[in-house]
Amino acid sequence: MGQTFNIFAAQVNPTVGDLKANQQLVLSNYQQAEAQKTDLCLLPEAVLCGYNPADLLLRPQFIEDIYTSVINEIVPQIGKTALILSVPWQQNGQLYNAALVIQHQKIQQVVLKECLPNFSVMDEKRHFAVGQNNQPIVVAGVKIGLLICHDTWWPQVANQLKQNGAEMLLSINASPYALNKENFRQDFCKKRVQETKLPLLYLNLVGGQDEILFDGRSFTINPDDDQVNSFAAWQSQCHTLTLQKDEVGYQFKQTLTSPQPTDLENIHQALKTGFGDYMQKCGFGKVVLGLSGGIDSALTAALAVEVLGAENVTGLLLPSKFTSDNSNDDALALAENLGIQTHTLAIEETVSALNTTLAPACDTSGIVHENLQARVRGTLLMAYANSTGAMLLTTGNKSEIAVGFCTLYGDMNGGYNIIKDLYKTEVYALSRHLNGKREIIPENIITKEPTPELSPNQKDSDRLPPYDVLDSILKLAIEEKLGHQQIVSQGYDPHTVQDILKLLKISEHKRYQSAPGPKLHNTAFGLDWRYPIANRYML
Repeated sequence: MGQTFNIFAAQVNPTVGDLKANQQLVLSNYQQAEAQKTDLCLLPEAVLCGYNPADLLLRPQFIEDIYTSVINEIVPQIGKTALILSVPWQQNGQLYNAALVIQHQKIQQVVLKECLPNFSVMDEKRHFAVGQNNQPIVVAGVKIGLLICHDTWWPQVANQLKQNGAEMLLSINASPYALNKENFRQDFCKKRVQETKLPLLYLNLVGGQDEILFDGRSFTINPDDDQVNSFAAWQSQCHTLTLQKDEVGYQFKQTLTSPQPTDLENIHQALKTGFGDYMQKCGFGKVVLGLSGGIDSALTAALAVEVLGAENVTGLLLPSKFTSDNSNDDALALAENLGIQTHTLAIEETVSALNTTLAPACDTSGIVHENLQARVRGTLLMAYANSTGAMLLTTGNKSEIAVGFCTLYGDMNGGYNIIKDLYKTEVYALSRHLNGKREIIPENIITKEPTPELSPNQKDSDRLPPYDVLDSILKLAIEEKLGHQQIVSQGYDPHTVQDILKLLKISEHKRYQSAPGPKLHNTAFGLDWRYPIANRYML
């Protein structure tokens, strides 16, 4: 039998800035690795500080506290089983995204990240210096090529490590999730394996951090291209992986297989993970939201109940004279299905009083009257949130946020938006998915024509094309970055495209003031989307 090498790999969920809790997370996993007499305990990128610490990295005390935690609390507890610990680390007067190789109560080696991502939600060149010329680390006599996240994307780092004698590749990651990104990761990892002929372990974070999601889904690949171990999606998980050396080199043994979710299951789990971690990491326990009888608030309420339990979710019905009986009935039917408490607060007297107050100064008809209704609702929801300590959820979907069909200081009020990165057509699809086993969202909410009910007989289709058309155009403009002519060339009406792109542009100021929500697509409104407000360039 050839030589074996055992790695305790921990797919974990740290909290940004919670150094004490993260330190305990590191040590508890290390103790498991040590108890199993593994050669190495491996944790994901930035596990001690959490990812993304952003401008916490510009604060000297934060860096000093990390150093103190490493030197005083972690290093003294590390024995024969080696620990790879990823931390921000100062060296030669510069700050690096680094990985420390700790063994026998000593930092044995330091690896510095070479390829710093500077796109999407990542801005590492703002905070870190570029590492270079990393050498393989040595644990139990085995030479290991250590890659820190983005180092794995490109061939040069892995190839250099192979040339310097690496016998395997370990990639530690804080890789933000986007739909279908798991396939992209596997593809570039397979390329590194094919190029180097070395086995590779890809270890990722799991959990939510503000708008960023980490899906876990760690895996191993052998030189014959077989993905032989797969970790669960959206769950913390630790597992001991064994490599066996034969005449060709090291190979991972098959010891772990996890079912992978479908596309809609992915979206479902992603939203629950992002929302649940945001609540827990921010210290909230309960929420309130407005229930209009529409599909957006219905889906949001259903997801909130799944995460928090019905006892921690309250719905407010806020009808006006334009609210139909059917809408109220649908909202109450939803609440009954979910088992949540509701309160009904009619807004007509408040809106009328505001109209009377404003009458000497301005005309309150049309859009003014519509927005007054939304803002009265927003004020009542915020008052309830303040009174009860609940966080207010806002419920606008990506399609509405894109074209500005939302009211500042009205229905945009809230601390978090679970469906912020769901297009309207995806809202319908996920609602159907939730109803797969039993009716949670009343069928009438899903099938009826959407309406804001801010004026008589109002429908979304009065101002917008059908949502399947709208979403197709928006995806081309937002996700694919296509302009007017490029979109029209795909068969869309020129005037419709022009109108939608104009709405997308002039609604930028609203998005700057929108609540955070979990990122699902490659381009989510937030860190992914940094367009100027004062801007005359037409998309």
